[in-house]
Amino acid sequence: MGRVRRLFSPTSLPRVTLDAGCGTGLSTRALLEISHRVVALDSSAQMLSFVPSNDRIHRVLAQCEQLPLTSRSIDLISAGCVIHWLDRAAFMTEAARVLKPGGPLIVYDDYFMREQPEIPGFRVWFEQQYLQRYPSPPRNWIPLDDPDRWRAVGFALAGFERFDHYETYTASRFVDYLLTQSNVISAVEGGGEDLESVRTWLNGSLIPFFTESAERRFRYTGPIAILHAR
Repeated sequence: MGRVRRLFSPTSLPRVTLDAGCGTGLSTRALLEISHRVVALDSSAQMLSFVPSNDRIHRVLAQCEQLPLTSRSIDLISAGCVIHWLDRAAFMTEAARVLKPGGPLIVYDDYFMREQPEIPGFRVWFEQQYLQRYPSPPRNWIPLDDPDRWRAVGFALAGFERFDHYETYTASRFVDYLLTQSNVISAVEGGGEDLESVRTWLNGSLIPFFTESAERRFRYTGPIAILHAR
């Protein structure tokens, strides 16, 4: 949130932020650090069920391409790990409509790097067992640092950078994290499995890599683009 906070003066932090495609609400919780109120919007009821209850969070079940929000009512839009799922032109049109003049749109991704040097065989398990059982749903990847792509949908690229961060998990926390991935949510919403059966499989499959008390550190990396409507 430090990168986003720098866009605002201490006395002009956003009053209302839209967390577009909020997923399970990890980004929503972070946005509370800089915003008086956050609209957590997602098209998945399963995802929204993970978003915490909070007087400053307003949960909305809706499509990002059809925002049920008043024009010029949003100070900041955050779209994390979601732009590749959307009809970009439709979403950007809606984003330009609901943003107040000068309000930024922050688009970013955050990639789990699948590597853990302390766990031999983990990457092989992740790619050959986890991803085979729960494949990634189709998505439309785009380079976030391409100004021409943003210009084509009505926005100017005002800034771009890449970032790394690390997360530490016990076995149970890592299972909880995987249960929130779109791979698992897609399988559950498709009716193939329920969350508890997925949890049981993960707990059994991860035994070679974790003990309950062990902690493992994983790297994430991603790009972040700062956009303004033209």
